[in-house]
Amino acid sequence: MVLQSTKHYVSVTGTLLTEKARYFAEHLGHENFKASNGFLDRFKVRQGITGQMECGEEKSVDPDTVEAWSKHLPDICRNYSPRDRCNADETGFLWRATPTQMLNLRGEKCTGGKRAKNA
Repeated sequence: MVLQSTKHYVSVTGTLLTEKARYFAEHLGHENFKASNGFLDRFKVRQGITGQMECGEEKSVDPDTVEAWSKHLPDICRNYSPRDRCNADETGFLWRATPTQMLNLRGEKCTGGKRAKNA
């Protein structure tokens, strides 16, 4: 679940893992199951999951989009003087913050998207 989630840019937290564990325990008929901190710690050790800070903006843009724009942008910019050019990335308004920490498999690269500027 952790590997699939991180490939789809979903941050996995301890709370998410314990909620999923409770869900599966209930559906499998384990009535006395407790998704405690001890359970979570042992599960992470068994599965090789470590807590890491998300860093970088690698996952915030599609590489194909970057490639396409890097070919067309010089032609577009030629029509404008340097004083009329700006970095539109810095003018965006991000309205939703995402978690700063996530769980990841040991040895896997831990990268995330841009952070909300209002958080």
